[in-house]
Amino acid sequence: MNLAAVDATTQTRLAQQFNVRGFPTIKYFAPNSSANDAVEYTGGRTTEDIVQWAEDKATESQPPPALNEILSQQVLLEACENHPLCVIAVMPPLLDCNAKCRNSYLDLLRTESLKFKQNKWGWIWTEGTKQPKLEEKLDVGGFGYPALVAMHGRKKQRVTMRGPFNQEGVHDFLLSISLGGQKLQLFPVSDMPTIEAVEPWDGQDAKPIEEEDLDLDDIKLEL
Repeated sequence: MNLAAVDATTQTRLAQQFNVRGFPTIKYFAPNSSANDAVEYTGGRTTEDIVQWAEDKATESQPPPALNEILSQQVLLEACENHPLCVIAVMPPLLDCNAKCRNSYLDLLRTESLKFKQNKWGWIWTEGTKQPKLEEKLDVGGFGYPALVAMHGRKKQRVTMRGPFNQEGVHDFLLSISLGGQKLQLFPVSDMPTIEAVEPWDGQDAKPIEEEDLDLDDIKLEL
């Protein structure tokens, strides 16, 4: 973010253009915006208030958080060790939840990631049963899919969402974490789980299971 200061008592035409009526006046210009898009600061006058507002605006201009499939150990480490927190989703296998179903869950997570963008969390997902060691470490899978876990990579602590995997349930879970998680039960994670290298999802439904033709001549009936 670039900063610029203008003396409105000498730059009167500029002050008039941006309707500066008092001092100090702070205007924010988002990336690729025009002079007509200036947003005026209306918050508190302390240094902390102004810096927080500027940081929030900088976060708003950043691209949406990436939601990456866990394909390797590096994906897990980048999300969980290079961010304050990582949000890990385990999707149902495609035989239980087709491409449309899976995309609806992933879109839900992308929508929620935008709401919590300022937290700078890492966001990753995998298909159920594809990363058994990860599921074992996070203690998910046994109560069904989809599952959602938030993990602090450096502190080696995790918390699992126990509510419904819908917009309200996911949002309430993430909001509780964002506010400090006072009512959430934390569990230790002894070490980072080992990730198996897998091929990325191609976005398609699961391939149908081919059944062998049954030759009735091979069946002997005993009367």
